[in-house]
Amino acid sequence: MESKYEKIIGIAVALLAGQVLLLAFGLAFLGAKVNGVTDAVDKLAKKPINVVVENKSADPKLGIADYNINSDGFTNSNKSIGVSSTRVVATSTDRVAFTAVNDSANDIYLCLADVCAANTGILLNSRGGTYDMDASNIYTGSISAVAGGASSNLAITYK
Repeated sequence: MESKYEKIIGIAVALLAGQVLLLAFGLAFLGAKVNGVTDAVDKLAKKPINVVVENKSADPKLGIADYNINSDGFTNSNKSIGVSSTRVVATSTDRVAFTAVNDSANDIYLCLADVCAANTGILLNSRGGTYDMDASNIYTGSISAVAGGASSNLAITYK
């Protein structure tokens, strides 16, 4: 017959064994979670994504990965836009992203067409007006622009 102390020791050992088992399961689960996060980070690092210049809240339909920056394959350039229509980029069915930022003192109008006229299209206000296209709203045709003054700089990034 077991003494009172032996029963207490037996219960303590059983509890300790249960805690060790729970700890082992917890570590295994944590390891799986860490490995899952590592795999997800690896996938995100390899995924081409969009460059976002303006402040944007995360869109749950697109996922947070769409707001990271991976510059592989992107072209960063600028165009001098004047008072007559200027082609910004040619038609490209391979285009996956496009961002334009007005880096001038004049308003610029961006048109999703071969030719742009003043006061038509998308207004990019002076000193930072921005237009951004990503996979959810990409336009693959020719993009042109016209400005309210000569030699207005339009910074562009596209892929």
